[in-house]
Amino acid sequence: MDKSLQLVVITPTKTIFNEKIYSVLLNSVEGEMVVRPGHTSVTCALKYGISKFTISEGNERKATIMGGFAEITGTKVTILTDAAEWPEDIDASRATEAQSRAKTRLAEKGDGLDIGRAEAALARAAARLELK
Repeated sequence: MDKSLQLVVITPTKTIFNEKIYSVLLNSVEGEMVVRPGHTSVTCALKYGISKFTISEGNERKATIMGGFAEITGTKVTILTDAAEWPEDIDASRATEAQSRAKTRLAEKGDGLDIGRAEAALARAAARLELK
């Protein structure tokens, strides 16, 4: 059996990753999941968070995955997500400002506040800052 699997990460605007890897850590809505070659086929919903791709022994990449879905087979993982970012693409000061704004909105609970949107903004900012 091949000891690698193809990982493809697709956003609405581009494919950000399409390479052979040895494992991937995903943040599904049911908890963390490590996928290796030969994994049972499954489709799962992803939450905002950091995914870790093991490319080779001692060589890992991490990226934010902003929700979406993962389709897993024994030989391939396809992630469809609204957004994904590498650490070098994250502006920490912008993420800090976004986190502060979201916290303020949630604390004030003003009229017309879209709580779901504010919570999502907070989760995105937290994932970016954790990765950076």
